Amino acid sequence: MLLKEFNRKLNGVKLAPGPKGAFEVSINGRNIFSKHQLGRFPDNKEVRESVKQALAAPSS
Repeated sequence: MLLKEFNRKLNGVKLAPGPKGAFEVSINGRNIFSKHQLGRFPDNKEVRESVKQALAAPSS
């Protein structure tokens, strides 16, 4: 889903197991969603919008 929508801006998607059911979404080391912090999984639209915003933000 993400690679299809953002194919020109993402080089790949990496899935990595985390401790205690962690579900974190990050781009270039910047966390854009944390199940641990929010206590829930995101829906697909929420992940897409978070990725879109992160890719549009200027790099520091």
